[in-house]
Amino acid sequence: MNPASASASASASAIGTVMLDSLPYIDREFDTASGTVLRQRADELIADEMSRLRRSGEATSERMERYLADAGVAPLPERPSFGGSAFLCGLYEHIANGERIHDVDLRRYELPAPDDDASVEAWQAAVDNARAQLQHQHNRLMNLELAKKHTPDVLRRLNELSEAFNRSLKHDLDVLDSDVSDLNRKRS
Repeated sequence: MNPASASASASASAIGTVMLDSLPYIDREFDTASGTVLRQRADELIADEMSRLRRSGEATSERMERYLADAGVAPLPERPSFGGSAFLCGLYEHIANGERIHDVDLRRYELPAPDDDASVEAWQAAVDNARAQLQHQHNRLMNLELAKKHTPDVLRRLNELSEAFNRSLKHDLDVLDSDVSDLNRKRS
């Protein structure tokens, strides 16, 4: 905590208001010999703030809710909505339940070779699998090349259409504004 925020917190606590101040970094000033005074002052401010939070008979969550409400901080929602995304809601539930999220399954990209004593059919299946994967990779490369060739023109056209739509909306707004102005002039 730097001296300016320490004095601001001290003056805020002196007048009875709560000032939330958080630092997303570690102060290196505390590591020096002259930093011991700053560390002691910071520890005193933390102890003072924590003592204001302690009340008998109140659960920790209740204390924090009261503290944040007194500071004017809105409470967090019980469960975020994620804009209605079922995927993100499901992912949130997995994480909230402490379940491990599975890594991307890369088995479909593997080319397992049959055992040494495998039959001709097993080797033929492995070769067919390799050919199919090679064809999929070829299709992906073709799609990337087509996207590289045609995407700029498509995006340029999309921008032109968006600008034309924007101009149309702006014109409609100007017409409505003039109609409203004319109506207000007639009324007065």
